[in-house]
Amino acid sequence: MEGEGGRIFDAKTSFASGELSPLLWGRVDMGQYANGARTIQNFIVLPQGGVTNRPGTKVLTQGLTYDAVRLAPFVFSEDDACCLAFAEGLVDVYNSGGFVHRVEGSPYRTEHLKRLRWLQSADMMYLFHPDVPPHTLLRHSPADWEFKPVVFKNGPFLDMNTEPDKKVWVVGGDPKERTLHSTEDLFVDELVGTLFKMEMKVKPRSYDFRVFAGGDWAEISNVFGPFTYRTSGKWIGTIEVERCTPDDGSWKDPEEWEWQSFKSYTSEDKAEENFAFSGVVEDYPTHFRFRKLAGGTARTTITFNFEGGMIQRIYRITEVVSGTEAKAEDYEDKGGVFPDKTDAWAISSFNARDGYPSLGIFHQERLILAATKTSKQTLWMSQPASWHDFETSIPTKDDDAITITLASKQLDEIRGLTSRGDLLIFTSGGEWSAKAGAKTDAFTPSSIVITPSGYRGCHELAPLDVGVASLFVQRHGKTVRSLGYSLEIDGYASSDLSILSDHIFENNPIRAWAYQQTPWSVVWCALEDGRVAALTLEQEHKVSAWSQQLFAAGHNRIRDLCCVPGVGQDDLYLAVQKDSVTVEILNHRKDLGAVQPEDYMDSGQHVVHSVLECLQFELPGGNGTLQGRHTQIPVITLRLYRTKGLRGGVVTDERGYPIDIIPFPPDDLPFYNPFLSTFDVRVVVPGGVGREGRIHLENNEPRPVTILGIYPEVVVP
Repeated sequence: MEGEGGRIFDAKTSFASGELSPLLWGRVDMGQYANGARTIQNFIVLPQGGVTNRPGTKVLTQGLTYDAVRLAPFVFSEDDACCLAFAEGLVDVYNSGGFVHRVEGSPYRTEHLKRLRWLQSADMMYLFHPDVPPHTLLRHSPADWEFKPVVFKNGPFLDMNTEPDKKVWVVGGDPKERTLHSTEDLFVDELVGTLFKMEMKVKPRSYDFRVFAGGDWAEISNVFGPFTYRTSGKWIGTIEVERCTPDDGSWKDPEEWEWQSFKSYTSEDKAEENFAFSGVVEDYPTHFRFRKLAGGTARTTITFNFEGGMIQRIYRITEVVSGTEAKAEDYEDKGGVFPDKTDAWAISSFNARDGYPSLGIFHQERLILAATKTSKQTLWMSQPASWHDFETSIPTKDDDAITITLASKQLDEIRGLTSRGDLLIFTSGGEWSAKAGAKTDAFTPSSIVITPSGYRGCHELAPLDVGVASLFVQRHGKTVRSLGYSLEIDGYASSDLSILSDHIFENNPIRAWAYQQTPWSVVWCALEDGRVAALTLEQEHKVSAWSQQLFAAGHNRIRDLCCVPGVGQDDLYLAVQKDSVTVEILNHRKDLGAVQPEDYMDSGQHVVHSVLECLQFELPGGNGTLQGRHTQIPVITLRLYRTKGLRGGVVTDERGYPIDIIPFPPDDLPFYNPFLSTFDVRVVVPGGVGREGRIHLENNEPRPVTILGIYPEVVVP
């Protein structure tokens, strides 16, 4: 800006700070004041600093309507993507051309849609909700989709019971028809279909005993783990060894045990022939017995040792008979049951009583699940590259599944996960980062370090990954923050991206959002009242600019949205509520050649009405101020790009003045393209002197407008 007498020549070349809050209209000392605006409605702030009017929308449903719908991106590759519309018991598939296919059999009802989360891997999408068992939506072909429940192996399980009086035991020989018993009420109908784990530690034992020629059998019961036996001393004769048959692991009474020949040892006359054998008993304990046939020396001494170990069984509950009895099947089909009651038991972490995981993510080749209704702060990590397997070992191995619960001051629900170099965890009360220990770059059960990165708290909306940062909506839904790694603190720090435009979210929280990387790098936020806030974000170029979007002049309420890769740019799909809900797509903005009017009409019917109003201009150099002074703007020059048609004027006081049509070059001039032009237009603005002096520009015609710069001549009387 430079002055010439009482005339000041200003230059506004950037709107990179977006629409500023009224709380900042007096902050002429801030750099953002010069790059901000009072109103940006249905204009998109370009990453380069100018503004361009938003294109309209096209209806895709063509007769299909919904009471409620949730939109999700399905992206197999850049060239193979579509939008999924989840509704009551079904999913409709859309692409930019319209409706493609309907998938029946969805387990998700209308009441589930708000908290539905998803995670995609190639042609398979995992679906999560705290009240519904996890499912996958699998695409076999464009016209063949299938819902399938996810079957997890070997857990995960809740913590082991710690009350010694609460014991359980199993009876029954058929692996498909076992009966679980409990000393206290334990079983409820919500546990039908749930895995139930039992453990028992078999202690090591050592026996020295004698067998007598022609005598009875000597029995060693409940042998488990590595074992050895041997004879000692000088003896003559034959010793037979039998073992309980493997099918007899149902732990009948000893008189019902069934035996089979195992070994036979013979010592020749007057010879010292001692025998030894080593083996391992796995899965469930077994029994051995020894006897000496008649003849030879009168007796022989035998030593038998076994190391014991942990017996584990997993059952699936098939029916609840009472609080202390349930029918079950052997989930692993190992056979055998426990020889006695045990207080070491655990119920699956995921069940109808305690809830199911609310969200999931892939990180370091593990499937990580989080937050059930009763375990809101817990993370469950599968085995690496085996996403459905949650097996653990004793002793622990590096590739075991991992269960970890955040240690925080209060019970804060996990609401978001993002995978960067570290695993970022967003809860209702704070932000955390999880990384491997110093000895390894990979998560292991003994190497995870989780540290807090902030205490802002996250809304129920899933975080968005945008460039080098993860965006999240703060706890109450009215603040957008960016979380990224900071070299200064050697950790993660967040910054407020909405503080300059907080008026947009006043009593109007964000209900859905999506990131459209191309063409403008915009985060679209559907607000509770049906409007949309658009954030143009290029953090490396310090562009963070909010604008407001009213669809069909505010008559259409946007209830949800999502972005998927399209032809030449990302496509923005919208769930639009009128009398009912339809699915629409944002048109591609066309500003070359002949423009089709419907490209700039919402729902193909309502012209997109775009408004840009500047803040009051200011003196250069900080020497005094124009705020509150009488000024006049008799002339403005607009630098336009591929534009046809614009209205504008100057607001001189709070009441405003009618807006005049800005004269464009006549269509019949030989140098002028009647469709779109890039040029400067100088406008003489009628009007008197006032204390406001704000330039107001708008377009209500179905045609493109791009404003690159505004150059007013400000007269100070």
